[in-house]
Amino acid sequence: MSPLSPTNGALASRKLSVAPLPSLLDSGPLAILDLPLTSLDTAADSSLSEVCAGGKTTIIDFWTTKCTNCPAALDKLDSLQVSSSHQNVQIISICCDSCDGAREIIERGAEPRWANLRHYFTPLEWKEKAKAYFGFAQVPFYVVVNPDGATVHSKGNASKVDLAAVPGAVRPPALIEDPAADKENEVEVAPIVEKLAISEPEAPRAFIMDEDF
Repeated sequence: MSPLSPTNGALASRKLSVAPLPSLLDSGPLAILDLPLTSLDTAADSSLSEVCAGGKTTIIDFWTTKCTNCPAALDKLDSLQVSSSHQNVQIISICCDSCDGAREIIERGAEPRWANLRHYFTPLEWKEKAKAYFGFAQVPFYVVVNPDGATVHSKGNASKVDLAAVPGAVRPPALIEDPAADKENEVEVAPIVEKLAISEPEAPRAFIMDEDF
């Protein structure tokens, strides 16, 4: 049996109450759902409120081991965590279907995957409570918790969460300071773009969430 198995230690017997709060954030920030967690890195037991108590905004990525699109989401978040724009934001993942399966995926290969993120597991019975509380039925699913520990965003995957706009993130300076730039500058720039054959950037693709959750 893995030392991180949900049947090992105090996690299986922990009973935390769930306040009957609405699942959608239509009335302002909500108190965080205090999910019991086991660290996939250290095997230590904790809770979501403890993990989010570091004074930073927390981006939570819920995922499962059977989700075919979750690895791509984790790849993006892993890169985002070390970017200069998100130094004041912590990003964590919570697997909610298999503790041993999540460890196997993360530790597959010579180096651990998504090493810049902190990874946790929550028991299966708490997955259903999280789904009802945060209002989701598919993964990957993002929840944003502010530095005060209140849930401020619970609306879905990357197509619905502007990760550059979460509290604590730093947006890059605008490339054009004055939107009413003079015509002379526009004329000079246009031939350069044509000469270098710079194509329009492709629009970001939204993650397609798994249906069988």
